[in-house]
Amino acid sequence: MNESVIKNIFNRFYQADTSHKTEGNGLGLSMVKKAIDRLGYKISIESKEEVGSTFIVDII
Repeated sequence: MNESVIKNIFNRFYQADTSHKTEGNGLGLSMVKKAIDRLGYKISIESKEEVGSTFIVDII
């Protein structure tokens, strides 16, 4: 993911992959982020464009 995608990935209705515009509604990661925030945890992303991404949840 590039920096623009990482910046927006947790926004409601945001879809970084536009190849499947008829599927999904862009709410999945925003709901995950909200749940993690409410629990007092943190989520971060490590990503290399064209390689892959890792989502890290810190349980404090």
